[in-house]
Amino acid sequence: MMTKLLAIALLCLPLCARAGVIVGGSQLLGAADLGTLESWLGQGKLTLTNIYSRDPGDIGVDFHAAADNRGPTLRRHERARR
Repeated sequence: MMTKLLAIALLCLPLCARAGVIVGGSQLLGAADLGTLESWLGQGKLTLTNIYSRDPGDIGVDFHAAADNRGPTLRRHERARR
């Protein structure tokens, strides 16, 4: 079973004038999802950075190499339908 995985560093920059942004784009999070996260976290507009997108053959070590020591992270994955 293949899964898509996206890790995003939550860079909460309250001085950022733009409405929520995902730097590097995302196939799994859209504008509505970003608005929901902003509402849940209550920290104003967020700037998220896509720091990891899974490639075929990647394992947990690959995720951690990209995400560890990067600050708060959000992990979102989607299972492929069979």
